Amino acid sequence: MSSSSKSKALPLSDTLRDLALLRASGVDFSSVLSQEPSTGANTPESSELLRSTEGSHEFVNETRGALKVYNSGELQRKRAEIQKVQGELDEVLNGLS
Repeated sequence: MSSSSKSKALPLSDTLRDLALLRASGVDFSSVLSQEPSTGANTPESSELLRSTEGSHEFVNETRGALKVYNSGELQRKRAEIQKVQGELDEVLNGLS
């Protein structure tokens, strides 16, 4: 995540779903959060971890966007439009032959 991107509030439904998944995972986050940061915070492993985490966030955001488009029905409408135009072009082609 770049520092130049603006912060947006997450939709409540997404937040609740994510919290439910975290709860169902059975991980005790209080023990994770109470740990002291490691002394080697600037190691190559930590920078790799940061890059990996940023990549994961980007993947999740892209996936949510793709699912939102898919579930909106827009792709099905576009497919129907394309099939209609293809049918019309086939008729034109048959009329020219």
